[in-house]
Amino acid sequence: MNKLHFFLSLFVVTSCASLKTANNCLDDSQVQSLLSKAQSLVDTAARMDGDAVAGQSDLVSDQCWKQIYVRGNYRIVLYRNPNEEVGSVQMVARNIRQLGISHRECLQRAVADSNSLSPIFANILGRYHAEHGWLWNDPDIGPVTWLECGRKRDVAYFESLAGFLHELNHPLKQDQCLFLASAANHLCFRFDKRLPPRSLAKLEDFPTQDPYIRRMLTGVQHNYLNQTDAPFHLLLDELNCYIVSTRVVARVLDKWGKAALFEKGTRQRTMILLPLFLVYAVQYLEKFQEEDSESFAKHFSRGGQNCQALSMLLNDAEAGYLEWLKALERVKEKPEQIEESLWRKYLGMKRQLFHSGC
Repeated sequence: MNKLHFFLSLFVVTSCASLKTANNCLDDSQVQSLLSKAQSLVDTAARMDGDAVAGQSDLVSDQCWKQIYVRGNYRIVLYRNPNEEVGSVQMVARNIRQLGISHRECLQRAVADSNSLSPIFANILGRYHAEHGWLWNDPDIGPVTWLECGRKRDVAYFESLAGFLHELNHPLKQDQCLFLASAANHLCFRFDKRLPPRSLAKLEDFPTQDPYIRRMLTGVQHNYLNQTDAPFHLLLDELNCYIVSTRVVARVLDKWGKAALFEKGTRQRTMILLPLFLVYAVQYLEKFQEEDSESFAKHFSRGGQNCQALSMLLNDAEAGYLEWLKALERVKEKPEQIEESLWRKYLGMKRQLFHSGC
C-alpha cells in the first residue's frame, strides 16, 4: 500500500499568562514552563520521525526578549514582543534546516507565489503584515521560519508554503473570533469558559488498519488533543487553518502539477489533515451533547450565533476539501483511503448531529 508522508515538524505554543518586567526581558518562570511544553512536543516529533530523543536543550542565544535552544535536530525559540511592557511568552519550534537561498529571497518567493494562487492568501498576508509587522523580517520567529526554500521550487517548498499560510492565519484570531480568510473577516463564537476542553474530541480508534498511518495519526492526536488541554474554540481555529493549507495544496496542484506535491517517481504525498479535524470538531459536539445536553442546548441553540458561525466554518471547510478533490481529479489522482474514510465519517456524524440539534 502507498504510504503517506506527514508534515508535522512545525509547532506554535503560546503561554496564556501575561508578564510585566522592568526591562521587557523574558521571565525565568515563564520560560521554564513553556520550554518544558516545547521539549515534549519536539520529543514527540522526533519519535514520529524515527529520530533519537535528545537528552537536553542547549541555550545557544539569549537576547533578553528572545532565547534560542537546540534540542537534537530541533530548534526552539522562546520570545515576547520587545515593544510591549506587558505580553505573553511565545514559542516556535521546528526541525533545523538550511535554506538554499537567503531569508529575504525565500520570503519574497513565498509572498509572490501566495498572491498568485488566490486573493484568499493575500488576505492573510496583508492582515498579518499589518498586525505583526515587527516580526516580518525576523529570521528566527518571523514568517520565513515556516518555509523550506531551495534553489528551485520542490515538494518540500510547496509543503512548507501550505504550512506558512496555515501558521500565519493562527495569530489573526481575536479571542473567540477566528479569521476566516475566504471572507477576509472574523467569524465569532460565544462560548462559556467552563466549556469542556478540546481533548473531549479524542478518537478511540482510527478508520484504518495500516500500522504506519495509525501510528502517525496517534501522534497527531497526542500533540493536538492529549497534551494541549485547550478550549474548544482553539480546536476550531486549528480546523480553520487546515482549511487554508488544504486550499493552498489544491491551488498548487492546479498551477504546478503533480510534481509539486508527489515525490518524484512515486504516488507518495503529504496527507491532508482537514477531514481529521472535521471529525474532531463534530466528535467534540457529539460528546458534549451526550455529557451535558442542557449546556449543549444553551451553547448551540438552533439559529443561535454559535450554530450559525459553526455552519459557516463547516461549509467553508467542505468547500475547501472539495477544491482539493477536484484538483486531484484534474490530474487523474484520488484521495488516499484514510482521507476518504475520515471524510465519509465526518459527513455521517454531521448529518446525525444537525438532525438532533443546531
